[in-house]
Amino acid sequence: ESPYLTFGLFPEKVPDFSWIKCLTEANQEQSREMIVESQKELRKLLFSLVNFSDCQKVLDFGCGYGSDLIQLAEKYEHLQLSGYTISSEQAKFALQRVTKNQLQGRVKIFNRDSAKDEFPDFYDLVFGFEVAHHILEKKSLFANIGNHLNQQGYLVLADFISNSDFAIDHQETSSYFITKSEWVELLSEHQLQIVAAIDVSPEISNFLYDADFEQSLEQLYQKNRDENVKAGFKSYYQLGKVLSKGLASYVLLTAQKQPQLSKQEIAAWNQQMLAQLSSYSEVTPQRWLYELEWQPQKHSTPLEPAPKPITGNWLV
Repeated sequence: ESPYLTFGLFPEKVPDFSWIKCLTEANQEQSREMIVESQKELRKLLFSLVNFSDCQKVLDFGCGYGSDLIQLAEKYEHLQLSGYTISSEQAKFALQRVTKNQLQGRVKIFNRDSAKDEFPDFYDLVFGFEVAHHILEKKSLFANIGNHLNQQGYLVLADFISNSDFAIDHQETSSYFITKSEWVELLSEHQLQIVAAIDVSPEISNFLYDADFEQSLEQLYQKNRDENVKAGFKSYYQLGKVLSKGLASYVLLTAQKQPQLSKQEIAAWNQQMLAQLSSYSEVTPQRWLYELEWQPQKHSTPLEPAPKPITGNWLV
């Protein structure tokens, strides 16, 4: 079972792969391993600019079951980590996992709302994977982040951008995709300068592609007759189409707090960065090659940081 609550990166559509079967059928071990590897690849890209030896305190503002916090705590023994989740069930399960791994001295889980409840400390790294688009009050969220991120600290996000001139709201899945200009304003207002912006929409779309989706969904529905599950799975499938058509983008963003720069300077730079998004193929030296065993060949080349400027849920 995958420990992560996010999508993964598939450089190509994989024949016979079905994410819906991975979630609903027992004999999908190889496909589940593939999903976990693709989720790890997403995180490897997201954290590629972060020097964890320079970090002391880390916040995950949508920590789910605490998987990323636990992984980081086990890998970097000097880190103090905090996680926020609005779900009481997720918070309870995450705390159980933290305790089971004997990490309660360094990992704290809070059942709180990141847009309403003040973060309890100041952090060198704040991250959120597929979280911000679910929060309607983004100004409050980013004010909270900006107020609790240390100077030169990093904000790392995996989230969505509407490519239209207007935001895309989908109430049924509590998904609110804001535009590039709205992202520029949101980040610049809180002194957050983008240092990397990677569009992985094709790779996420490949992950969500399922040639037999309708048949698989109908078979599942005949078993449980759950309209909510059916609607939720349909929204994921439609999201893949939204991304493939370019109506929205799934972007990996890294921003750094730069209080010495003016809002106007940061805004001009952020606008430029979002206007020329990097692609997955541009930042990776080779694409994954899926062998017969579906084991990905890994790469090890990190991202190069972008130069600093010269100062002077789904629509279905």
